[in-house]
Amino acid sequence: MLESLGFCPVGYEEPKLLRLEAEADGEPPPIADYVFKHFLELVREKDMPFLQNLRAVRFLVDPNTCVYETSDYQPYDLFSSLNLVRRLPAMETVHVDAISDPDLPSVEPPPQSGNYTCIKIQHSSLHYPYLVYTIESAKRLEKFTYGIGGRFSKNGMLISFHPEYVFRALFAHRASLRQLDLDVEGQTRQLDLVGLRYLKYIPEEEEQGSHRDDPVYLHEWADELEKLPVEEEQISSNVPVDAWSLRSFLQLKDLSLGVHILYLYARGYGGEQCGNQWGDQSVNDSFSLVDHLPPNLESLRIYGYKKGMKPRLRSVPQNLLEDQLAKLVAEKDQKLPRLVVIEGIEELIPNGETLEGPRNEDKLWKGEADDEWTDYEYE
Repeated sequence: MLESLGFCPVGYEEPKLLRLEAEADGEPPPIADYVFKHFLELVREKDMPFLQNLRAVRFLVDPNTCVYETSDYQPYDLFSSLNLVRRLPAMETVHVDAISDPDLPSVEPPPQSGNYTCIKIQHSSLHYPYLVYTIESAKRLEKFTYGIGGRFSKNGMLISFHPEYVFRALFAHRASLRQLDLDVEGQTRQLDLVGLRYLKYIPEEEEQGSHRDDPVYLHEWADELEKLPVEEEQISSNVPVDAWSLRSFLQLKDLSLGVHILYLYARGYGGEQCGNQWGDQSVNDSFSLVDHLPPNLESLRIYGYKKGMKPRLRSVPQNLLEDQLAKLVAEKDQKLPRLVVIEGIEELIPNGETLEGPRNEDKLWKGEADDEWTDYEYE
């Protein structure tokens, strides 16, 4: 019984609607023989008795087709790979490393359509919509890991991470999420320059926030979309802040976050926070980090905190982080009795960072031994 599988990209094909339109215009269909891709699609769509025990899939970047240097993040069509395995009945874990946005992405999977409960995307650099759609695609998410670093960026640009959008996607899984690891605070130089919600959206990015009304998307998954459960109501401005913060993640036991995102996710995004954009207004002095963490938390790992450091948020006290963490340590036994492991306060745990310059070659992340390919040619 096959329980784990690793495979490289298996071929890109136009979405169904675009293929139909091309056919109607008299264009000949493309000649492509993606045998493995079509096999997985048949298993997915026809409920065929194959791969019924497959639990873990690792998506691999094919070194023979790398667009950039192998030390760079590589463009990878994550949606295509997710769509091939998400409906397999025993699927639990999907894992991929060292990827970036694809040049030509496939249609994103529908929300609540994937059987996987654990998603790991490490040493990668993706724009936030790829993370949001991936998180939303899981029916029930128990573990989510996303981290940058260990690779170079081809064009030298650093991709912005948007905490609120990702939080909203994770919030839908608050009743099931047990482990969360986000190592992203080294993602952008703009952190020192921006104060609004850690990073303010620009209008162009807001417009790109959702493609769920796109005809291509609606046609691609027409049958599935009819069967989807009704999505939860979006975060409202008339609910208490606590209702939309880390405090609501009742099953969360293992938490790893950058120190600033830890603070923001603990504060939450509902209630008065929606109206207060954290511009030049002072932060409520009564807020206490220890009172807003998941009540059943057992392990906390903090990235990027160094004693005495100044926060990268505007209009907050310069000693904010130090005071909040000191209070957490002092009161955790009383308020978070299950929290027995805290890392990253006494000793710095560096943020993952995209590499720059030749002097950082020693920091290059290298894949495991099983990443190596065996060349085989079909006759």
